[in-house]
Amino acid sequence: MKQKTTITQHIQHESTKKISFIARSVKKEFSSKQLTSYSGLSVISDFIKCNGIYKQFDTLFTTTRHGASRFCTAQVLSGILLASLCGVRRLSRIANFTFDALVGRLLDLPKNIDENTISRHLGNLGERGARVLHDFLLSFTASQAEHCGLSRITLDCDSTVFMAYGNQQVFHVYVFIN
Repeated sequence: MKQKTTITQHIQHESTKKISFIARSVKKEFSSKQLTSYSGLSVISDFIKCNGIYKQFDTLFTTTRHGASRFCTAQVLSGILLASLCGVRRLSRIANFTFDALVGRLLDLPKNIDENTISRHLGNLGERGARVLHDFLLSFTASQAEHCGLSRITLDCDSTVFMAYGNQQVFHVYVFIN
């Protein structure tokens, strides 16, 4: 008998506004196949789903499945997104990342995504797909900044430290909200 619980997560921002979402049910029963090294990934995936990023990937990059295609572009991009959040950056390691049982369940993968499939889907996006993805990410960042009450974001591109001190040159990105 499987027990399920519902988790409510609250993320507090510096502007004291809270973003809240409800994570889906978490199974308390584990088998050796379900044990994973990315155990916190389900909450992150629920947060991404709550913000509508998976649906946007599906809308922006619709995939017509033919006889041999098992994966849609949205699944590949979602896998890359989750891998980058876990610190996995190389294409071969992203392919190995999708071998994890939890990742396969979160992305509804029929089987593991191999390296050639990832590179083929990214290559098929082309320049137009890259621009569409870039525009989506900029608009999503602007909406999140508006939601948090931010007027600008500071990017420190020339340093390995997290804060800008002294006479360092930093870029101020102003988010203009309609």
